[in-house]
Amino acid sequence: MITLIYTRLWDVFTDYRLRKDSLMAAKKTRKKAATTVSKSTTKKKRTTAAKPAQINAEPKIQLSHDAIAREAYLIWLQKGGSAQDNWLEAEQRLASTVEASVLTP
Repeated sequence: MITLIYTRLWDVFTDYRLRKDSLMAAKKTRKKAATTVSKSTTKKKRTTAAKPAQINAEPKIQLSHDAIAREAYLIWLQKGGSAQDNWLEAEQRLASTVEASVLTP
């Protein structure tokens, strides 16, 4: 009776081992097939040097909020008007004075 149990266990074990080995072999062949397909379909891309950023002819001028507010207040004292119009005019004035100081040696 015990030999029958051991024999049956041995049969189950060997059957499991054979199935496991065949599954592992199938996985390996699928993996190899997938890598060979991916290697053959992918092409190496050429790397090129990065192009330098284009330089704008007009550099952006960073004006401080306080300077624009002060200039807008002075415009409002002189001629009144809306806050938005005074702000835009103050930005234009300050930008032109900064550009003039940059352009003149």
